[in-house]
Amino acid sequence: MSSFAYGPATPVPAKEVDDHVVVAYVGKFPLVYEMGPPERNPKQGRQEQKEEFKQWSEKTSKLLFRPNLWYWGGGLWGFPELSLEKTEEDMRFVAENGTMGLYIDGQTGHWATIGPMYYLLARMAWDPYLDGKQVMDDYYKRGFGKAAGTISQYWELLEEANRRLVTHPDYSPFGLGSPALVVLIQEIYTRELLNQAHDLLAQASAEVSGEPAQYGERIAFLKTGLEFTDLMVQAINAMSLVRESGGKDRDSVVKAGELWQEIDRLCQDNPLAIHLPLDTKSRWRANVIDYLGPPSDEYRKAAGLTAVE
Repeated sequence: MSSFAYGPATPVPAKEVDDHVVVAYVGKFPLVYEMGPPERNPKQGRQEQKEEFKQWSEKTSKLLFRPNLWYWGGGLWGFPELSLEKTEEDMRFVAENGTMGLYIDGQTGHWATIGPMYYLLARMAWDPYLDGKQVMDDYYKRGFGKAAGTISQYWELLEEANRRLVTHPDYSPFGLGSPALVVLIQEIYTRELLNQAHDLLAQASAEVSGEPAQYGERIAFLKTGLEFTDLMVQAINAMSLVRESGGKDRDSVVKAGELWQEIDRLCQDNPLAIHLPLDTKSRWRANVIDYLGPPSDEYRKAAGLTAVE
């Protein structure tokens, strides 16, 4: 038999679980903030969940770790949601607390914006006692040659952006499809940050000029992810103006629509880089269309646009 420690079934039982039952603990670490603020759900933080996981390990001999990841910092929308330092620590933690296996929900294939996180998770799942920094240093050196240091700086920049997001005073693990999360993403992913990221990838390209072609191709792959992120932020900014005007700011409605045409094209042309569901009715986007875009028919009508313009 199997059971999930999830939602109402998450609290630790008073008695030990029968040995014939496999329990899968559904958590959010390593991608949520450190501690749950008391005015919200106090068990939403990373440390509280890890303590609860440890208590579960004392009640059952067959425990799985089944986290919901990339729901909490925009990762399902393709934003660079990663926490490499916490991944090393947390994979070792679950190994040391009775975990017999793991499987992870939420991996949607955004290799150009979350690739290092996928890689480190896979390596630490195979051997949770690896040195995470050594693993990633090897990843950058073998993957990007002379640009290894610059690519490392690039991902550190994006990891720090995600860290500032999940430690923001207004942050809560909003979950899938939260407009409040889109608003925070808009605040964190500034033009200054995006320009820094573009400059680092341009520097990396220069560093591998004349080197074997695969290095430049891999950097170009990352540029696709950054282009996507940049377009998404531009779309969010345009949709802010669309909402504020009720669609009467025609230029913003047109701009947001054009940006989503570019986003859709980028996703269609690079499915291994960004695997964003394009259906606006999908659960990834249904609740945030007015924040992410594209503009709804109502907004287009208010702007005096037809459905095909």
